[in-house]
Amino acid sequence: MRHQPDFLNAHNGAAFQDSEVASLYQLRPLYPDEIIEGLAHRLQGTAGRVLEIGCGTGFVTRRLAASAAHIHAVDISAAMMSEARSLPGGDNPRIRWHCAAAETAPFDPPYDLIVSGQAFHWLDWSVMSPRVAALDTPMVLLNVDVKPRWLDELRALVPLFSTISTYEPFDMVAALDAQGTLRCTERTRHGPYEWEVSIDNYIASFHARSSLTRSRMGRPAADEFDAKLRDLLASESDPLRVIFTVEVAVMGQSSP
Repeated sequence: MRHQPDFLNAHNGAAFQDSEVASLYQLRPLYPDEIIEGLAHRLQGTAGRVLEIGCGTGFVTRRLAASAAHIHAVDISAAMMSEARSLPGGDNPRIRWHCAAAETAPFDPPYDLIVSGQAFHWLDWSVMSPRVAALDTPMVLLNVDVKPRWLDELRALVPLFSTISTYEPFDMVAALDAQGTLRCTERTRHGPYEWEVSIDNYIASFHARSSLTRSRMGRPAADEFDAKLRDLLASESDPLRVIFTVEVAVMGQSSP
């Protein structure tokens, strides 16, 4: 795949500007300490300047700031940025929160590391790939892959309520690599990890996804989805113990 999938467009991505989505985002699984420590390790021997693209509520930035000299955290969502500032570590003076579109935000190089956690796919690759390549700095892409025991049932349920009808599975790292502007220099999978979460919070976390925001689904559909998901989980214990992995992919500038 050399082209960005059609469903990864600005309209669908704008779901993350919803204030309820931002408030629910913390219910999604956090990156384990091992992942943050791995990013910190990459800063050793450098000036410790980091750019996070699509920082959201600061899952990475707020924890990495302890090991960095400066983090320039960019996100287009004012709602996400407001949440990030209010959460633990959000007031760290090493962080510069910058509410702007990553495609046009003025960057402040040099950076020693670029990070994007489950966000880069929503950006315009035709703009962002050359912007990142021009910075000549390794970019680490993080992706969480959640696979509960009830995955098959979930895959049948979600499309019945999703507001994104054109979704198709895709491999972003391979697609970016195929475009030729950025190359993948490292790709590793970490875990499995265990995410312990209450049933109520697990259900609510689905509404922090672009395809299942309550504002776009409408309250009746959202309530019906919640009820069906709760029925699916009826035999499970509370709290749930959900297994997930984290993929770390490092992208660098392609050779001339």
